[in-house]
Amino acid sequence: MHTGKKPANEPLAIDRLVPPYLNELATFLQTHMPDAWQWMHSDRFARMDVESIRLELLRTTVRIDRGKNERVYSLVDRVAETLRLKIPVTLYQVQNPNGWNAAAMSIPDHADLLIEGPLLTEFSDQELTAVLAHELGHVVLWQVDDCRHHTTLLLLDALCNDANAADAHIQSDRLRRLYTEIFCDRVASTVLGDPLPAIASLIKVGTQASEVDPDSYLNQADEIFATGSVKSDQVTHPELFIRARSLKLWADSSDEVHAKVDSMIGRDAQLDQMDLLQREKISRLTQLTLDAMLRHDWFRSDASLAHARLFFEQYQWTKILNKDLKSLAWQISKLDPTVQQYFAYLLLDFATTDRELDVLPLAAAMECAEMFSISDVFRDIARKELKMRVKQWDELDNSKHDLLAKADKK
Repeated sequence: MHTGKKPANEPLAIDRLVPPYLNELATFLQTHMPDAWQWMHSDRFARMDVESIRLELLRTTVRIDRGKNERVYSLVDRVAETLRLKIPVTLYQVQNPNGWNAAAMSIPDHADLLIEGPLLTEFSDQELTAVLAHELGHVVLWQVDDCRHHTTLLLLDALCNDANAADAHIQSDRLRRLYTEIFCDRVASTVLGDPLPAIASLIKVGTQASEVDPDSYLNQADEIFATGSVKSDQVTHPELFIRARSLKLWADSSDEVHAKVDSMIGRDAQLDQMDLLQREKISRLTQLTLDAMLRHDWFRSDASLAHARLFFEQYQWTKILNKDLKSLAWQISKLDPTVQQYFAYLLLDFATTDRELDVLPLAAAMECAEMFSISDVFRDIARKELKMRVKQWDELDNSKHDLLAKADKK
């Protein structure tokens, strides 16, 4: 179990709990937008009106007094100590609650936790500890690794609020939010050394029920996933059954836990829902696909290379190694069907670029489609676009390897 008991003085390994996506996204933004990143990073609190925030808190909440609420503050202090959080924490009860919830606010040198609904009376000590640890997990994430995840938050916030925001910016921010909740759930489970109270707290917040059974809910989640591939369609928080299953996978040290969580979150999305990382990945795979198609000497005609430069202005063919070709094929075979259709159209595009090469480019495209495990997709698209009869297609498909071998020898 990831969340086994720890010696009292052993610090929590926060970095180990961070989903890879959050680190990859931060690295991408820092690498591709260095000026904006540096500006946000160095100036991340300069535009924060701390006094206005505090006044709004006082106007809309009731501060939970430390001296008169020993139980909850003892739990808060224990969580803060476990997380090595060095800033003071104050709790506030939200007025006119819409439900049961909690939220964290972090301002320089202070953390405020907002409690909505009767969590202090309806939650056991372990369940309340899970809620407090989850919310303080947000604060910790904003502080670790030179505050890079807080900079990511601010930069994506600015990009998404721009009138010219790209869909990839919005999708990246959505995934950032979902993975952040996964991280905070892990923090809660790890602080407790047990995922069940963390799952119970999630169920209580979601249902507002006083008594819940986390084991039974995990069985319910198993039934959902037994129906096939399930992906989150939420914007800020993954579905409850996804969060519960993610915690169980993490606690059980499940094989390929990150890949399984990625699948549940839906990291590799449809073509029209790609985030910045997937867009970059598809661009890289596109260039490798051009290298794979043009690995035949006869295919690198002036027309074909000119067409390749419509995709990448500075394109220069690079010999693709066999291991890289296998990796490319495996990656494309695992993509969403809508993205596989894109690669099928890409192959067809190059198959029809240089008419002087006759059927050889189409044979090469068939060969690539076969390697990429998208032969059926490519056949359906190509036959429709080229208006080829079944017999014509089958004849070329059956003879493609011989045709290409002969052409390569020449």
